[in-house]
Amino acid sequence: MLELEHSQSKRKVFLFQTDMDVVSDGSDGDRVPRMPDKIVNSANYQPFTSYGWKKTGEVENPMITGWNKMLAEAKAKGNSSEVKRLSAGITDLRRRSFLIAEYDPFVVIPVFILQDRESAWAPNVGDYVAVIYGEKVYPAIVGDGGPNFKIGEASLRMAKALNPKSTPYTAPVSSLGVTYIVFPRTSGTWKAPDYSSWKTECAKLIDEIGGLGEGYKLHEWSNTLPKISKEK
Repeated sequence: MLELEHSQSKRKVFLFQTDMDVVSDGSDGDRVPRMPDKIVNSANYQPFTSYGWKKTGEVENPMITGWNKMLAEAKAKGNSSEVKRLSAGITDLRRRSFLIAEYDPFVVIPVFILQDRESAWAPNVGDYVAVIYGEKVYPAIVGDGGPNFKIGEASLRMAKALNPKSTPYTAPVSSLGVTYIVFPRTSGTWKAPDYSSWKTECAKLIDEIGGLGEGYKLHEWSNTLPKISKEK
């Protein structure tokens, strides 16, 4: 991990080079109102990401159905700590929306780094990121906090861009060939992802550290969210 600063613009970057593991967390009833039953009813799937925003639509988060079932089971078993955890989670799912790893390009930074409030180079959730692999550069944000023992994680959407064979259980890159350039203290207003805006902001920040080389350009993310049918 390197803490760098451009000599002229003074733009700081937090750079690290490693492999890439996959995360498949997140949910958002406003953008994806339906999710597969195996995910909804999974006790392991995490419907939250550190990056979240106030819910704007009226459609309930689909993960609430599964969490209500787990809550009923916890109450039946008299597991008070689990009842408290699930109840708080359901409240959060009703109030906020989150990134979805299958559709949104984001990276995960270890929590101990995100909690650093002293270093001017320490990334925060929401900061812009440029992910470099081979001859391609992908714009993204820091979307979640991960375990302290692991660095080099990204959403399934990002992973599939690097390697289409990626799955939640199959890493896209196992060698130390992925470069992550995080721009600390650049997080904007937290809201539903706007990939075009992310690309624009990343381009500006990259220009502040010298820009892309001739013939290179930032990847443009398409919207792959499922179309929501309007039922009468």
